[in-house]
Amino acid sequence: MALNQLREAYDSYQNAVTGGHLYPTYWISIAILHYRVRQPRDCLDYLGRALRVYPFDQRTWMNLGILVCHRPPLTIEVYYKGGSTTSR
Repeated sequence: MALNQLREAYDSYQNAVTGGHLYPTYWISIAILHYRVRQPRDCLDYLGRALRVYPFDQRTWMNLGILVCHRPPLTIEVYYKGGSTTSR
């Protein structure tokens, strides 16, 4: 996915899902968009939002594991933050 398509995909996804912010799947999908355009910190932020909505969601933890395996510098950041990320 090209970087210029990220904004369009994000806007379309937001318009398609009413009240989606109440479900971790919404935040996971946005995190995956950011992962695909190589924005790991944004991906981490959205996975953090998914964890705040429902901290027991296995899909969120799996995606977080994939992120830190592919982006080792984020591992220490995730460890020290303990899953909490900065809000936007």
